[in-house]
Amino acid sequence: MKRTIQNIVLLVGILNASNISGQDTLKLVGGDERIVTIVELDSKSLSYYEFEDESKSIYTIPMDMVLKLSRRDDETHFVKPMKNQKMLHNQKRIRNALYTELLGPGGFISLNYDMRLKIDDHFGIGGRVGVGGTFMVLGSSSSVIFELNTSYNFKNNYLVFGMGQVTTESSFIFSETKYAQGLLIDLSYRYMAPKVGFFFQASINPVIYPDDEFASIPLGIGMGLAF
Repeated sequence: MKRTIQNIVLLVGILNASNISGQDTLKLVGGDERIVTIVELDSKSLSYYEFEDESKSIYTIPMDMVLKLSRRDDETHFVKPMKNQKMLHNQKRIRNALYTELLGPGGFISLNYDMRLKIDDHFGIGGRVGVGGTFMVLGSSSSVIFELNTSYNFKNNYLVFGMGQVTTESSFIFSETKYAQGLLIDLSYRYMAPKVGFFFQASINPVIYPDDEFASIPLGIGMGLAF
């Protein structure tokens, strides 16, 4: 009796497999499309092997990675809901920001452009260029900022660490025009809207000048546009 039940269970498994096996098209979140044979499918995961893989190595992936699954005979189609469309957009690999910063390495105010390339869901590398200055009755100073940085993000929140160079020129009454280059160290928290929208940044960003020729306020607040 036990043997008979085992055979029935085995037969049902074979029949179920034959119902979902075949040459299927699997499209993943991120745009990757593969021709596969489905081995097992449930609400949480999907198992398959590459259609032309003679070794039939089986891969299992979570359903959140699946954007679309369709049969070659067009009998059945499986499409994830709009949630995955949002996930696909959020995997945009290049993020940009244009923002103004009060205080910080650029002086009293600076205009900055930041671009970053996402390496995976959390880590990214990027860079920043900016121009800024301080303007007073007795004179002024101007600065050019170059920075390379790396970031860790969780959803729309980023922790950024970077290093770079600040070139500063100052000209005040009764003194010579001075030039100096300083080492920028930047530790920032930022919020970036997932599509096009608000950008906010709070930074600790001291600039180390040789011989202490210049001084900068090692704190900055930035706001602008993320895209």
